[in-house]
Parts: sequence; structure tokens; C-alpha cells
Amino acid sequence: MKKWIASTVVALAALFAFGHEARAEGGVVLGVLTCSKSGAGITYVLHSRNPVTCEYNGVGGPSKYTGKSGILFGVDLEIEHMDGMAYLVMGGTATDKNSLQGYYIGAKASVTVGVGLAAQAGLVGVGNDFVLVPVGLGGQIGIGATAGIAYVDIAGAK
Repeated sequence: MKKWIASTVVALAALFAFGHEARAEGGVVLGVLTCSKSGAGITYVLHSRNPVTCEYNGVGGPSKYTGKSGILFGVDLEIEHMDGMAYLVMGGTATDKNSLQGYYIGAKASVTVGVGLAAQAGLVGVGNDFVLVPVGLGGQIGIGATAGIAYVDIAGAK
């Protein structure tokens, strides 16, 4: 837990030290992607899928995304009314407003009774060079528990 907190503090320090327009050698791009559930989803205990809306602020300017997220494989026993997570965006090169679109996969664990917290490991992009690193903990309102391989699949909003 201490290593995770230290990693989060370092990531936040880098974000604020370099600002939203930071770009380093090797294509490292800094920005923040915030995602929240945008409607009712489907939960099959071992798999879940929920619609999400996301907003990116950072290099390349603000952009909006829609898509789905959930548990690819694991246990999802949650009944939520609200869920959100913020990610530090690292790697790749933002070439246009839809640069972040793609499929991301990582680990997630959460417990909720009323108001709860969600912890999530970094989500690695499949087919692109981006990594989404959770900034702090996500929050949710509802009841239940989740643990497993999580995914986010987003495309540019229309």
C-alpha cells in the first residue's frame, strides 16, 4: 500500500511540475483522463460491461470519449449508482483529439457499502502506446465488491 501511495504522489508531482503541456524525449505525454459511468450496464457476476464517458485534459487539448468499461474476467457483485476514476496518461504521442481511443486492460479491486473506494492498477493500451495510471482512488456510491481484470474501451465522442 505504501508503494502504491508513493507511486501516486510521484505521478501527481510530475503532472503539476510539468503542467498540462508537458512532452519529454521518447514521446512521454502527460495529461489526465477522467471517466464515469454514463448509464445502466450489464453484470454477469464473472463479467460486467458499463457505458462510460471520459474527458481528457492535457497535451493536444481537451477531448471527449465514450465507450464501455467493466470486468473482463473476475467477480463483480456491485450495484452502483455512481462510479468514477481518474487516470494519469503516460506514453505515446498525442497526434489528434482521438489519440487515446482504444482498448486498455489492467487489474481492479473495490468494496462499497454506501460510499466506497476503488483501487485500480495501471491500464495498458492494446494496440497503442498509452498507459493509464490511476490518480489516487476512484469513488463510487452503491453496495458490493469487485475484483478481477478490468478493461476500458473508448472511442472519440460524436
